[in-house]
Amino acid sequence: MKTNTFLLAKVLLKGGTDASDKGKNKRKWILRIILGIAFLPMMAQLGAFTAVSYDVLKNMDIETVIPAIILALTSFVVFFFGIFYILNTYYFTKDIESLLPLPLRPFEIIGAKFIVVTVYEYLTEAVVLLPVLLVYGIKSGGGFLYYLYSVIIFLTLPIIPLVISSLIIMPLMRFTGLIKNKDRFKYIASIIAIGIGIGAQFGVRKFVDGNLDQSKLETTLSQLEMNVSAVTSFFPSAKYAALSLVRSMEFSGLVDMLLFIGMSALVMLVFLYLSQLLYFKGVMGISETGSKRRAMSKSELKRTTEIKPVMLTYFLKEIRIILRTPAFFINCILANFIWPVIIMVSSFTNSSKGMSLEQLGSIVKQNGDNGLILAVGFAVSLFLSSSNSVTSTAISREGQNLYFNKYVPLGYDRQILMKVMSGVVIGAFGYVITLVVISVMLKLNIFTIILLVLVGLFGVVFSSFTGIVLDLLNPKINWDNEQKAVKQNLNVIFNMIASIIFAGAFILFVFITGFRVLETLIAVVLIFGIFNAVLFYLVSTVGVKLFKRIEG
Repeated sequence: MKTNTFLLAKVLLKGGTDASDKGKNKRKWILRIILGIAFLPMMAQLGAFTAVSYDVLKNMDIETVIPAIILALTSFVVFFFGIFYILNTYYFTKDIESLLPLPLRPFEIIGAKFIVVTVYEYLTEAVVLLPVLLVYGIKSGGGFLYYLYSVIIFLTLPIIPLVISSLIIMPLMRFTGLIKNKDRFKYIASIIAIGIGIGAQFGVRKFVDGNLDQSKLETTLSQLEMNVSAVTSFFPSAKYAALSLVRSMEFSGLVDMLLFIGMSALVMLVFLYLSQLLYFKGVMGISETGSKRRAMSKSELKRTTEIKPVMLTYFLKEIRIILRTPAFFINCILANFIWPVIIMVSSFTNSSKGMSLEQLGSIVKQNGDNGLILAVGFAVSLFLSSSNSVTSTAISREGQNLYFNKYVPLGYDRQILMKVMSGVVIGAFGYVITLVVISVMLKLNIFTIILLVLVGLFGVVFSSFTGIVLDLLNPKINWDNEQKAVKQNLNVIFNMIASIIFAGAFILFVFITGFRVLETLIAVVLIFGIFNAVLFYLVSTVGVKLFKRIEG
């Protein structure tokens, strides 16, 4: 059992990739390092807040409440996100079809998938729990046993919250057939998860900014302490884990640690036994996709079979695939709506320390003829268009179906052009939405908005061309899950980096030259008009050869 479970977990964590491909493994590590750096500011804020809280609570002689608070909150976060992870990992991954025919018992498959989910949750713990444990250990002068217990708690804390999440989901899937339309579920779950992620980021920021004042902090923590007792009653293991840290230098701390480990192990054994009874009957038929089976009317049949221009049909095919595939929709379409939401939420949660929107809008109006306004707008369009990953994954998204393009009655140059066009349309849509939000908040005049739209279109076209060039040079064709084609595709990162470099260079250029608005507009048209023309020529000639080589 142990061998099968851990071997399967190892395979699932590697995602079926070729371990011998050292180049791809290096790129994956680079991406993980970049993502880790992105979370450092949030971790630093939590660490700073812990340090201030410790000093305040030390004066009240109740600083030991900190481990209980953070372990209870982490357990709740793991439990909440665990519901989404478990549904996706246990029931909606494509590996289910390959695993069911194998001579593996249900608890071995569930055990392996449980390990995979636990590893994902370590990333959540690294952001939420790790900075608090480290700062508390430093401030309290924790010894070797404190840090040893911290490592054990970090590794085992997710067990009980994830078991509770599993025991909620598995009976529902076994007896109710909870999710009939898995694609719709993925759309809804992903939107909720993204909303929670954005909300959590700003929630932590607002909470920390609003409570660094010691007079407010005492009241806030005393209220939080009252709620912790309710959470620890739901996750009793968190209580013993917290006591083991607080009493790490005493024998009672060892007893608390053993109780915590024993409780986690017992719950895990019970869970594996129940999974043997519930899992197979709940997962049978889960890969089938439901359909309405509605008869088409004559007008619908005529409309759908009507002959349309080939280029338009190919363009619509690109758009429809993105809209109808949950992973593509989330990464290529939904990404366009994230930035306007972030801008709006950021403005509502902005502390008094930052510049207000009124002040920023006033500065823009006073410098209405300054070319930097257009340069910044152009930079925003470059960044937004490159971040939606439409063109930088356009070839990769074809995957093993790339051969289909040989039968399309359209030359490769026009196929590539329609892929670029899909990126331009989606990128322009996202840029305009963002521009509308900014314009309303800053109260920009209509003349400035029109100019920003004009320069933004040049930026969207440019980043769309650079995205397709990168994907033609380095396509990620071999994937078994749509997520890997877009979410684990380094071309997206490379295109964003390229866009940031060009955007930064252009802002610097306008700053040095001191261009006014009209001069900046002419500079964008001339410089990036030429760049776009050159890129169009390259993808129509060299790009076609690369496309043929990829198809083999």
